[in-house]
Amino acid sequence: LIMDEDLQITAQPSDVESCTGDLATYHIGASGSNLNYRWEYNSVPLNDFGNVSGTNTNTLVIQKIEKSNAGVYNCLVTGSCGSQRSIPASLVVNDTAAITQQPVNDTVCIGNNAEFRISSAGAKTYQWQKDETDIPGSNTQVLTLTNINAADSGVYRCIVIGTCDTIYSDGALLKVMTPPQITIQPLAVNACEGQQVTLHSEATGSELTWQWMKNGNPVAISGD
Repeated sequence: LIMDEDLQITAQPSDVESCTGDLATYHIGASGSNLNYRWEYNSVPLNDFGNVSGTNTNTLVIQKIEKSNAGVYNCLVTGSCGSQRSIPASLVVNDTAAITQQPVNDTVCIGNNAEFRISSAGAKTYQWQKDETDIPGSNTQVLTLTNINAADSGVYRCIVIGTCDTIYSDGALLKVMTPPQITIQPLAVNACEGQQVTLHSEATGSELTWQWMKNGNPVAISGD
C-alpha cells in the first residue's frame, strides 16, 4: 500500500510592484504527491504567451512587464489528494517618468513675475533648479518667481523624480531686463548758424535704442 502525501502549500506568492520593462516573478512552494501547477490571472487560467512563461510550473515569470500585465495572480496546485489555490498576489506596474511639456525661455522686466511650467507622467515629486542648484521649496510642476531682480537671471530646469527613475527637463533661460535710466543729460548749447553742434547723452538699461527729438518730434538722423 502506497500512501500519497497530502497537498500543502508551504510558500505563498508575494505582491510585486515594479516598473515597465522590468522582470516580475511569482513563486509558490508546495508539498504533496503528483503536483501540478496552473497560474491564473484575474481568476482566468494562464497559458504561456508573449512575455509570460512558467504558467504550469511553481514559478511564473513575466519579462519586460507592461501596464497590461498589472492585475492579480494566483496559482492552483493540484495533487493526488486534492487541490489548493494560493492567496492572490498583485502586480502593480509603475510608469517610467516622461516629460510631456518642457519649460520655455522667458524675458521679463525687473519687478515683474516669471513662471516656468512642466508637464510629466510617472512623477512623484519635482525639484526645480537655477543654474543646476536646487531652489528650496520648489517641488511642484510650476515654478513662480515674484518681484524679479537682476540676480534671478539664469537657466532654470526641473528634476522629475518618479518611482522608477529620475529625469531632467530642458533648461529654460530667464532674461531679466533693466529699465532705461539716463545717467548723463544733454546740455544746452549756444551756436551760430552753420556751426556743427554735438549733443551727448548716456544711459543704462537693457537693449537700449536711441531716438533724438526736436520740439517733441523725432529727428531724422539719430545716433549715440
